[in-house]
Amino acid sequence: MGDLTTMISFLKKTADKLEEIRKKLDTIQEFFNNNFSNVKQIRLDEIKVLQDTFFHDPDALPKEIAQRYEDEYKKQEKIFDEKIRELQKEKKSLEQKHATADEKRRALQKNIRINNRKLDNREEKIKTKVEALEQEIHAYNQKIDELNTGFGIVTNLFRMRKLQEKKELLLLDRNTLAEDIEDIRQKWQEKMEAYSTEEDTIQEEWNTAQVELSIISEKLDHLIENRAELVGKAAFINVLDSLNGDEPFLSKVEGAIPDSCPRCKSENRKNKFFCQYCGERLSSDRKEIVDSLAEISELNSVYHSLQEGLKQSVSFLALVGGIRKGIEEFQKSVESVKESQDQYSALPKLDIDIPDISMEFSERIGELSKDIDVPFYNLHPAEFSTSLDKYSDTIFTESGIEKFFVTMGDELNRTTKEQWG
Repeated sequence: MGDLTTMISFLKKTADKLEEIRKKLDTIQEFFNNNFSNVKQIRLDEIKVLQDTFFHDPDALPKEIAQRYEDEYKKQEKIFDEKIRELQKEKKSLEQKHATADEKRRALQKNIRINNRKLDNREEKIKTKVEALEQEIHAYNQKIDELNTGFGIVTNLFRMRKLQEKKELLLLDRNTLAEDIEDIRQKWQEKMEAYSTEEDTIQEEWNTAQVELSIISEKLDHLIENRAELVGKAAFINVLDSLNGDEPFLSKVEGAIPDSCPRCKSENRKNKFFCQYCGERLSSDRKEIVDSLAEISELNSVYHSLQEGLKQSVSFLALVGGIRKGIEEFQKSVESVKESQDQYSALPKLDIDIPDISMEFSERIGELSKDIDVPFYNLHPAEFSTSLDKYSDTIFTESGIEKFFVTMGDELNRTTKEQWG
């Protein structure tokens, strides 16, 4: 019978196995990516040579290429024009978005001015009242001073008291108005802070809309201005991309197939012109256009094969990463239960076993790690991914992964309920 420490250790070791696999896959993926980048660049260079030749001298290429080009040009025109219409709709939407943001910005600025004017007017009116009160207070002070001289102090005592009472009322009114002025200024300060935040938000909306509108406007202008050239290049690239080597008008190059690749040292199985693993040229570049077309057809096969293989290998890498993350999250849950067990002495130590299904899943992960120890040469992403199908099609299925976690979760819940109540 195991315990929580045993389960945590099991989960950690399983996560470590997956981390080891991830590192291996990352290294292999980098190898694949470098090969694909090499193929991509070689293919772009080959396409550029043929493209320059075709647009400079169309008759230099077989007439079948010209016919395919005409057909493809019509298709690309429709695609291009549809894209223009979509961008124009997007531009119209952005123009409305920009106009709305501009309207909000102007409305806010107007509101600030109106509120500023209203508060200023209120403050000025209060200031006028304060000034009038100050004058009245000054007049009362003068009267009190006049009455407060000589023998008049005694005879005018009652009048002076009345004047003092009125003066104090005036002082109270003046202080109240002064507080009103401070209140107005405080409200204005609060409004300005709120306006500042709102203004920043609206300005950001306006800036974003302005940038997006500028980008799409520039893009549209470029596409419309260079329509014929862009459609033509897209059509010709698609024509070259459609070549698969079986076309009767392509050159049939005779000769022995090279043994290995000068770049990656891989054994060459079938290609005449380019390495099927990294795309490196296997023989000298042929200058004849028909030979170049035969070369590009083989390079197409290399390019698309690697591209599809990369998708599969990336998918498996993501699968491994997802399982590892799930295990780490589950480990946190088990560690939380153990913290409760350690914290409260009244809780008995849980007796818990690793389910057989989960144990088997972890063992298969170990087997996978050993299987990934392969030499890099003669390693094609599609073939590599296929070699892992026995894992992705059996244990690393959606149901298999679910069982790994669910059985452990059920075991943890069951034992906790039974032993802790």
